[in-house]
Amino acid sequence: YQKVQLVTAVRGEKFFSSFKILLSEGYLKVMPNNSGDSSRKKGEETEDVRCDTEFLELLKSLKKGDPVEVRDFVIKEGVLDKYKGPGGDVVIPAGVTEIGWRVFFNRASLTSVTIPEGVTEIGWSAFKDCANLTSVTIPAGVTKIGRWAFEGCTGLTSVTIPEGVTKIWNSAFEGCANLTSVTIPEGVVEIGDMAFLGCEALEAITLPQSLKRLGSQVFPYCNKLTSIVIPEKVRQIEDDLFSDCLKLQSVTLPKKLKSIGDCAFSGCESLCSLDIPETVKEIGDDAFLYCIKLSQLHIPAGVT
Repeated sequence: YQKVQLVTAVRGEKFFSSFKILLSEGYLKVMPNNSGDSSRKKGEETEDVRCDTEFLELLKSLKKGDPVEVRDFVIKEGVLDKYKGPGGDVVIPAGVTEIGWRVFFNRASLTSVTIPEGVTEIGWSAFKDCANLTSVTIPAGVTKIGRWAFEGCTGLTSVTIPEGVTKIWNSAFEGCANLTSVTIPEGVVEIGDMAFLGCEALEAITLPQSLKRLGSQVFPYCNKLTSIVIPEKVRQIEDDLFSDCLKLQSVTLPKKLKSIGDCAFSGCESLCSLDIPETVKEIGDDAFLYCIKLSQLHIPAGVT
């Protein structure tokens, strides 16, 4: 074995490490470690006996103060802070727990991203305006998809939200013009303002029954969306929720809905009828402006 001790300085911070590297396999080559050794105590770590002479030679070539280039990724305490690579098909390394703000912002060269298990958060604007990003794998451990996370990713065609996510933040997928399908799991309770605004190719979306709030302007200009069912726990249709959804024909409202906001359905040229529950007490200004095919609409008696 060769014992190695390293002191690494990164941006004024020092990190200390000490480890051994196997120089020669010796008898271990013919007498491999018995993983079933009953004498080993529970929880005791096994020794890594792999020989890495190439790594040792690299360490021998270094002198005190030599700069060592970190390729592609800058990671600090588990947070992916910067990306310096060429783009293409990117695999984020294991050990990352969070993708920081604007890490891949406006990377036109980025075509696909694989996010490893262990990541719990995708930060604000992490992939914003990555116009050629066509594929992203989001692992099950992710619980937060931040504001503007994938805004302007016009190459994305489908997205599956992991089951641990409870809120889709504002503008998370705004302007993803070629997004045709989105899978939202049970457990999501809120979809923030403008989350899917301008997703012109979105043909269908199933909202989970756990959902309690749909923000304002969530679906404007989703021009291929033809029908949608609003879950029963939603109490308010907020401003401009479906404005200018030109092909929207069918909307099922929850039975205990209380209000419909300003311009909520304005410009929905294909909407022919809408059953408004008796529980609704308020309908905002221009809620049905330019709904030119709306021939049947019952206004509850309690609306003021």
